[in-house]
Amino acid sequence: VFYSGFFHLVRFCCNTIGKRLTIVTYHRVTDRPITEINESLPYLFTSRSTFEKQIQFLKKYYRVTTFRTLSRYIEENNIPKNSLIITFDDGYKDNYHKAYPILKKYNVPATIFLVANKIGNDNLDPFWWDRAYYYFRELQRYEKDGTFPEFDRKVCSLFEEFKNNPSNLFAKLNRWKTQRIEKMVHIIQENCKSRNGKFAEENKMLSWQQIKEMGEHIEVGSHTCNHSNLIELKQDQKAFEITESKRLIEKHIKKKVKVFAYPAGNFNKNIKLLIKDAGYTFAVAANPGINDLNDCYALKRINIWERTSQSFNGKFSK
Repeated sequence: VFYSGFFHLVRFCCNTIGKRLTIVTYHRVTDRPITEINESLPYLFTSRSTFEKQIQFLKKYYRVTTFRTLSRYIEENNIPKNSLIITFDDGYKDNYHKAYPILKKYNVPATIFLVANKIGNDNLDPFWWDRAYYYFRELQRYEKDGTFPEFDRKVCSLFEEFKNNPSNLFAKLNRWKTQRIEKMVHIIQENCKSRNGKFAEENKMLSWQQIKEMGEHIEVGSHTCNHSNLIELKQDQKAFEITESKRLIEKHIKKKVKVFAYPAGNFNKNIKLLIKDAGYTFAVAANPGINDLNDCYALKRINIWERTSQSFNGKFSK
């Protein structure tokens, strides 16, 4: 596909019809083999070696920019062809240790969307998806040992889904009310008393100092205060998550926050209006595609993790 020239033809056609902005989404970068990650949701990881090859590719074939610069392009009505923005969701500490040195090496900017209440607070539990994956894996071990705890039918059903197709299960859970997910994870957690020593360390979040150190290479956006599913919240709770996260982040970084990422990509017209009223200029979703910028509060993004660019032999493929 790439060497036939089809890749370049697609880019040309997109530019011709006005779709000039590609946004890619990363979450985490690691030195560990993805198959050995049991303490966190592995579908969020890209290996450092693959990430570096991807950054080299993106820098060569795209004009990597930022949302700040994009605002100027829109004002001038002159959006360059093949514009691309690199984003990271959530604010994991490995963004600083593993991803940032590569971005700095190739002088490539990125945007990190922060879950404001998680930043700089290692005393909080990891995100529900990391805990759910870890404890479901623990249940598999218990099942193998013949010590599987007693659960209600719903939890057992979710466990069976996890064993059969974990990625589909987590896509399904992303649409649940956050409080409902937390309750389910807590029930499982209470029955899995053992905890791997790496669990907390693997899932630490960025500190405000680290965010400041990344400086001009990193633009900062909001990803709410608590990564709640906004659609399932009451109106005042939605407004709070949107405005308070902006206030907290601006307080720490001493810069205006103008871009927002919907948790799990869940949004509707009402939420878009709240985002606009809060003073954001852009909002990004999770549905894949290339953008024509007709709606700056529902920008599409292409999710990337380790297997996104692997060929049939497991190596990086252009």
